[in-house]
Amino acid sequence: MDKVLTKLADNMINYSLKLSKGEKCVIWASPDAMPLLKALGEECRKKCAYPIYLLHDDELVLESLKSLSDIDENSDKILTLITQHYHHLFDEVDAFIAIRSKHADNPYEGLTEKILVEWQKQSGRIFARFTNELKWVVFDWPTQLQADKAKMTYDEFYDFVMRVSSMNYAAMHKAALPLKELLDSTDRVQIKGEGTDLSFSIKGINTIIGTAENSYIDGEVYTAPVKESIDGYITYSIPSIYLGHTFEKIRFEFKQGKIIKASCKNGSNEMLNRILDTDEGARYIGEFALGINTEVKLPMNDIHYDEKMATSFHLTPGNCYDSAPNGNKSSIHWDLVCDQSPTYGGGEIWFDDVLVKKDGVFVLPQLKQLNEIR
Repeated sequence: MDKVLTKLADNMINYSLKLSKGEKCVIWASPDAMPLLKALGEECRKKCAYPIYLLHDDELVLESLKSLSDIDENSDKILTLITQHYHHLFDEVDAFIAIRSKHADNPYEGLTEKILVEWQKQSGRIFARFTNELKWVVFDWPTQLQADKAKMTYDEFYDFVMRVSSMNYAAMHKAALPLKELLDSTDRVQIKGEGTDLSFSIKGINTIIGTAENSYIDGEVYTAPVKESIDGYITYSIPSIYLGHTFEKIRFEFKQGKIIKASCKNGSNEMLNRILDTDEGARYIGEFALGINTEVKLPMNDIHYDEKMATSFHLTPGNCYDSAPNGNKSSIHWDLVCDQSPTYGGGEIWFDDVLVKKDGVFVLPQLKQLNEIR
């Protein structure tokens, strides 16, 4: 078995999940990740834990969803039926590993917007349950689609993913402790940049360091705004694909925490607002995070990587994490990313009137080590 995959499986089971004897772990993945699935099963057995495999294929899900229509009174019942086995499993297991394989930007092409939004609601409930109730890890198995977006050959991209997934995340965690301490003591955050002038409070909300406890790759420090404290406007510099739609230059205007106006330069404004109208919490922010992974140097048009860029931050419409709660609940959690490197217009982040980050680089002496993590 590939030593790289053996090491990655070891990290997931022992460093991230800290799986114990007798614990039950669902491993959800597509078949193309089979080498990693076998390595994860072997690590589970070493811990005397129980791997429970759940194979997933977007094409087969699409075949199920194609049977639904906007006017079919049974559509909601069928959507619930398709996903209810996840909830039954979550009632019984201790951990969840999601190995995603992205082969298409729009794996559910051809479905109506109503069915897509309803499917997102069901998927959001699954996401909220495993992230808030279980030990969990998410990993993207390298695909040709992602390699093309990153402008790499498949072999180059595979090597990149495995190398960055094997970083010394314990050292990254240690380097991020001063940033956590600063965020925990901060009241007001102000963000300025091209098309952005935004302020909000994070007072009293916990800060979490994300260094492969839940995600590979990783590298972020996150908290959440006080729910109704955000005022101003933001323009996200990095494109985002959501429900198969590509959105560029998304712009939000906030009043007392709520997105009161949403538009995008390229993409469907109607679809953007339909996503934000999914439920009451979708127009409020559930997460504010700073990327700290210096090995992710350029956006790849993939949230999983873009949000980790050391020059970026993300401000997320939708559900908050129980580990950094602000009370916002939603079936969506959309990590929209803004890169503040000079290439994307630069910008500034201030904590309580102190400049913390300029043009994507930490400027405070106690944080400069975050600019050099390898």
